[in-house]
Amino acid sequence: MIRGIGVWPGLNTPMTNAATPETLAPFTGRYRFGVDRSHRLSLPARWRQAGSASEFVVMLWPVGLDRHLLALPMSRWEEVLRTVGQRSLFDEKVSAGVRALGASVGYLTVDKVGRVALPEQLAKAAGIADEVEIFGLIDRFEIWNPDRYAAMEQQYKLQAAEFFKEIGHETWNAFRPQPETVRPPAG
Repeated sequence: MIRGIGVWPGLNTPMTNAATPETLAPFTGRYRFGVDRSHRLSLPARWRQAGSASEFVVMLWPVGLDRHLLALPMSRWEEVLRTVGQRSLFDEKVSAGVRALGASVGYLTVDKVGRVALPEQLAKAAGIADEVEIFGLIDRFEIWNPDRYAAMEQQYKLQAAEFFKEIGHETWNAFRPQPETVRPPAG
């Protein structure tokens, strides 16, 4: 068990009590599943434990590029809506973005056996047919056509390496001992 203080961004999960890997990072791992004719697929058993999210918003992502599906628990979707809702209704760029977002969104509900049914138009746009790869992103997850992901994987690995290089420097600098200032004796 891990003990912590605070809230993981977007999870609304206080970490003041003993935390488990599932409460700190409920969506982790990489999985491959089959998809049936009704566009249903299983979610990993670990993601379906008691207390886990059972409803998600799913959208084509990145909006406008439609490479894969991004699934957000409702708490994360509420954050998106709050952010979008703070923008001007009269800004054409905002209207275009909201229109694109709204047209690319659907809903998922986990059934009794742990499956979700992808909206047909979203599955088709994301190139999802008979198999998917699912990636946990800590507080959300992605659903990919395996061939599309394979075509992008090298680029994503390079981006991930750069990301970890950046946070490594940030982490090191935050914990690196600061040189002590030597003050001459008073007097």
